[in-house]
Amino acid sequence: MVDRDARLTALNEIMGGTYGSFERDVEGRYFSMSECRRKIWGIPLDADLSKEKVTVFDLPYGTPAEEVIEVGRNVVATGVPSWSYIWQKNQNGRWEKTFCILERTDRETIRGHIFVTGQNELLGVWVGRLDLKNEVLALDDHKEHYLNRRELQILSLYMDGAPRKEVANELCLSVKSIEKYLARITDKVVATCSPHGDSSLKWCLNHSGLTAFLLEKPDWFADDNQIIWLELAG
Repeated sequence: MVDRDARLTALNEIMGGTYGSFERDVEGRYFSMSECRRKIWGIPLDADLSKEKVTVFDLPYGTPAEEVIEVGRNVVATGVPSWSYIWQKNQNGRWEKTFCILERTDRETIRGHIFVTGQNELLGVWVGRLDLKNEVLALDDHKEHYLNRRELQILSLYMDGAPRKEVANELCLSVKSIEKYLARITDKVVATCSPHGDSSLKWCLNHSGLTAFLLEKPDWFADDNQIIWLELAG
C-alpha cells in the first residue's frame, strides 16, 4: 500500500505545480502553514497564525467562509477527504488554478494539501492573453483583435445556449443589440481562427479552446474566488 507522503509526492509530480500545506481545527483556526503555502496566498512568512481563522487568509473575495469551515467539519466527522479547486490571482496579478485536498488527521484536525497546477497548452495560452487592467482578451499573439468584457459575457451566455431574448434581459440590452454584438464577436473570432472565413463561430470556439477557457471561469475580470467542490473521494 502506498503511504500518504508517497501519494502526495506522486500527485505533485502529475499536476506539475507548486505544493504547500496547512493544518487547522474544525473552527478554521490554523496550527501550521508551510512557507510555500504562505507564498501562494501572499501571507507574510513571519505572520503569527495562531489566532487567525480561515476568513482572514483563504477567502479575500467574499466566498462564504462558513461553507469552507463546514466542509472541514464533515471531513473530520466522516473521515472522507474533500477535493476542490479554485482560480485565484497570484502575487503578480495572474490567474492560477489551485487544487486543495482536505483530510482528517489522527488529532481530529484538518490537514490541507495545496497544488498550484500547470495548465493545458490551450488554456494556458488564453490565460496569458488576458489584460486584466483593460478588461480585454487578445484573440491572437499580435494583439490585433480583442474581445472586451461585455463581449465575453455575451459569448459565455451564448455558449450556454441561452436564447437571445434571455441574454438581452440578463444584460439589460435589446435583442437587436445582442445580435449586433454576436455579429462583431463572430467576425473577430472567425478572422483569427479560420483564415478563409469558412468556419462557424461554435467550431472556432471549440477548436481554439475558447469554450473550455470560458467554462473554467465565466468572468475572468471579476475578483471572485468561487470554490468548485469535486466529488468526494472514497
